[in-house]
This record gives sequence, C-alpha cells and structure tokens, in this order.
Amino acid sequence: MKDKRTRRLEAAFRWASLVILLASLAMAVFWIVFPDALNLEPYLVLLGLVYAAVPLLGRWLINKLNRDLKHERLTIAYALAYGYLHNYLVPVVRRLRKGVADPSQLTFFVFLPTSLAELHREAIDEQIVELKHQAYDIETVALDFPDQKRHRDFRTARKMAEDATAIKYFDFPTTLLVLEKVIEYKLKTQEDAFWEAEREEMERTYIREFKDHLTAMLAPDRFKAVRSNIRLVEGEVSFRGDGEPALKAET
Repeated sequence: MKDKRTRRLEAAFRWASLVILLASLAMAVFWIVFPDALNLEPYLVLLGLVYAAVPLLGRWLINKLNRDLKHERLTIAYALAYGYLHNYLVPVVRRLRKGVADPSQLTFFVFLPTSLAELHREAIDEQIVELKHQAYDIETVALDFPDQKRHRDFRTARKMAEDATAIKYFDFPTTLLVLEKVIEYKLKTQEDAFWEAEREEMERTYIREFKDHLTAMLAPDRFKAVRSNIRLVEGEVSFRGDGEPALKAET
C-alpha cells in the first residue's frame, strides 16, 4: 500500500511524461505540415531526451522516498527496543540474578504479541487469569535500585507444581503501544487503504522488527549472563516449554 506522497509523485511524473509526449507529437506534426516554417529538429531531440529522463528521475525519487520510509520504520522499532532493553529488561534481570542462589534456574519471559491489542490492560488481565487457571501463582514484585529514585514494577510467575526450583518471571512490553499512534498517523496518509488489513500488517511488521532489534542488541558479550535467562514468547503466554532463547546458540 502506497502513501499519498508516493502516489502523488508517481501521478506527477506520469502527467509530465504525457505532456512531453503530446508536445513532441504536436511539434512533429507541425514540422511535417510546414517543413519550411521552422527547424524543430533540435527541440524534438531535446524533448526526446527529457521524455527518456523523466521516468528514470521518477523511479529514483520514488525509490529514495521508499528507502526513507523504511528507515523511519526501522528507527522507531530500534528506539523502542533500545529503551526497553536498557531501561527495563537488562537492569531487572541483573537485579533478579543477584537475589537467587542459582541464576541458571531463573527464566525471564518477554511476551511478544501478534497484535498490539494483546498489550491492552484488559487483555493482559485475561492472560494473567488464564495463567492462574494453569496453576500458576501470580504476584507483582517491585525491585529496589539503590542508584535510582523509582521502583521498577514487573510481574513474576512461579509454577506451583512439577519443578519447585524453577523461578519464572514474565513481562508484557507495553512500550510497544506507542506504535498505535504511529500506525494511525501513517494510515491517515494513505488513499484507498483497507485500514484493518493494513493496520494488522503494519503491527506485525513493527513487532517483528522490535524482536529482531532486541535479539541483536543482546548479542554482545556484556549481556552474555542475562541473555541466558531471557526467553521470547510469541503469540501466547505459556510456560509449558522454555520459549525461544533471546539469542540462539550458533551451530
């Protein structure tokens, strides 16, 4: 789906090509009918060169615009992933590791939704109720950070059955809800858009890019310890399995 700027730019270059073509034809006909009136050959050659150059210039400008739009989208996803990683995820996991005897038993799940609606408060509440039905004991814990003025609130989930030694935490990255306004603005710039289908596709794209950036940012060695505790869960909150590692081991 193209936005207004791209559609208008394409239309402008199509009209420019048509005007040049009609002008060339008119001059050619005039020259044929009145061969001795004016020497129009230089002008026809010039119009021919311009007519050939217009589509090339149009494609260059449109490709540049598309690259700029893609860069803008990637920048938004990168900024959200960077803020979530450095302002919340890594500090919280590091703090949790200090509070357990065996950090290898600690798992922090990051829920990655398939749509932004899954991050709304009522949807999160429903997920938590469902977890309780699966025999999880859910509680909210606040961590103290001595060098900071505020607490960082996050939910913890501890399985009551099977493995009592495994300590499981989870978080819903509601920072992604910022994208709702971004997508709403972008949709308003489009003409003849099927808003619902386009909105869903844009949400999936942003969420996927958020995950890719988050994974890439965790790759450096300085995050090696906390990386082993982080799991990415997509589409459904479930602790039956281990989830997807934040960074898969190389094979």
